[in-house]
Amino acid sequence: MDHYEVNADTLRILLTTDNHLGFVEKDGIRGSDSFRTFEEILHLARVHEVDFIFFGGDIFHESRPSMHTVHETVRLLRQHCFGDRSVHFEILSDGNVVFANTAFSCVNHLDPNLNVSIPAFAIHGNHDDPIGPGGLCAVDILHSAGLVNLLGKSSSVERITISPLLLRKGSTRLALYALGAIREERAHRLFLNNLVTFYRPTEEPDNWFSIFALHQNRSRHGPTSYLPEHFLPNFLDLVIWGHEHECRIEPEWNSSQNFFVTQPGSSVATTLSEGEAREKAVGLLEVRGKEFKITRVPLQTVRPFVFKDIILEDEITKSVSSSLDLAKQVEMVCVRHVEDSLTNVMSTPSGPSTEHEQVPNKRRKISSHSETSAKEEDDLVERVEWKPPAEPLIRLRVDLSGGFESFSAYRFGQRFIGRVANPKDLISFNHNREKLAAAQARRALKSGQNDGMDGSLDADDVAGSAKKKVGLDVVEVEKLVRRFLTKSGSATGILTTEDASVLELFTPVELGHSLQQFIDKDSRDAIQFLVESIMGQTVKYLRVRKCPEERIVPDITSFCQTRLGSSNASENEDGCSTLEAPDSSKTGGGTCLYYFYCSVQ
Repeated sequence: MDHYEVNADTLRILLTTDNHLGFVEKDGIRGSDSFRTFEEILHLARVHEVDFIFFGGDIFHESRPSMHTVHETVRLLRQHCFGDRSVHFEILSDGNVVFANTAFSCVNHLDPNLNVSIPAFAIHGNHDDPIGPGGLCAVDILHSAGLVNLLGKSSSVERITISPLLLRKGSTRLALYALGAIREERAHRLFLNNLVTFYRPTEEPDNWFSIFALHQNRSRHGPTSYLPEHFLPNFLDLVIWGHEHECRIEPEWNSSQNFFVTQPGSSVATTLSEGEAREKAVGLLEVRGKEFKITRVPLQTVRPFVFKDIILEDEITKSVSSSLDLAKQVEMVCVRHVEDSLTNVMSTPSGPSTEHEQVPNKRRKISSHSETSAKEEDDLVERVEWKPPAEPLIRLRVDLSGGFESFSAYRFGQRFIGRVANPKDLISFNHNREKLAAAQARRALKSGQNDGMDGSLDADDVAGSAKKKVGLDVVEVEKLVRRFLTKSGSATGILTTEDASVLELFTPVELGHSLQQFIDKDSRDAIQFLVESIMGQTVKYLRVRKCPEERIVPDITSFCQTRLGSSNASENEDGCSTLEAPDSSKTGGGTCLYYFYCSVQ
């Protein structure tokens, strides 16, 4: 991975993941953060003259982005990725195979109706995943508009086949495998049961530089709520891991599978956690032959984020802690830390700007002319200077262990309005942090999960586990459906066929999933889509059986109970805590490897 000069054999790729466009777009202070950084990323692609950009999932923050978000995304992609600059790599794979589940099978820069200077390839994430009739996602709009090329979209939930996008530049040949986000338990089960097939080129397959891009949990959140790295095939050279927001752009070697893993992280902080506070960057990947290197390119427009842990027992002496005004003393300690954080942010060399407009006046003046020469545009790209926003994000995680008292976090934030971007949630209080961490460790040890913990236990997560959950997840929605739409709920929580006598056409799992899509994804036609789909399947089932009129109702009930049994079996398999990882030496890393013919001229 030594430094080498760029030449006709070097592929230059800009790597970015989890852009979350439209995050808190209605916030008067933070609403434009995601768009500002997204524009900087596209600007960096022009400055470094990359061959293409790769988005590793979650371009959008919501599955149904607002009109403003879609408009800004289209505007920025058109402004920075269209032009007369030539594309210097070839596409060797069949677009009808690689883009089988999209509207257009042609890469956008090869479309004679488009003038693309920087191609962009993307996968969908869990935030902008396909929903509703046709399984469309927000990135499908960008693909159909010719702005990006959507990869990794699968139409099957029982078996996945991944055909690579094959590219060639000079003597460098690259095979890009991609898989969009799927439910964690399903992904774990499919890889574990060898139901994921990777196709490889037949001509000298080991001479291709193989990249796999995915958008799943990398850190362990439960027995099957993540994808272990050793499930991936060992012929890969580099894995681009999306979904995790912590920036770990430097390649990490996996000695068991013999490939590198890079985790670009998010470009905007969507949670006030410790991992989000680390410096955010994009990666400049350079590939020549079988060699590669990744250069870290820090992002300048990211809003400064300071995260601090405050242990009051170390801040306040015992004599003070026995005073009557203990809460006031705690508040003063927090005020001091916030003031220190603000001072440190303003004193950094690339401190935040005092203006909301981040683009120099010279750029606005040139852009206002109707005619701008290519040389002026090139000079313009070099002249742009990016600055972070003025108000930083600050989060104090205060440990109250030792008998300390909390205070009103909302009132505390009022004094910093106009100076910080998040005055409403500056403070997070933790009670008995050590006890909660110990309890979490004991539970993990009992369930055999302690080997998957990375040692960086987030106290906010630990404290949150002891609090009553607010809101509903898909499992809770399904439980509500089971409770109110069945005659007698099973005491074990597993619905049996005898419990489903009230529901004769739909199963509780199907209704629960549709309700979850309706509530969480704002899919207003989710229920209608379920009704039409199940009715179509039922009619087809009755026609195949050629049942007489008096058998229609019993056969409909029987068909419903059959689907119910399949749902319960799948649920038990997903929730099983005794699954063991496959032997990679026997299974090739948990995947089946097949070959397909690829004509390389």
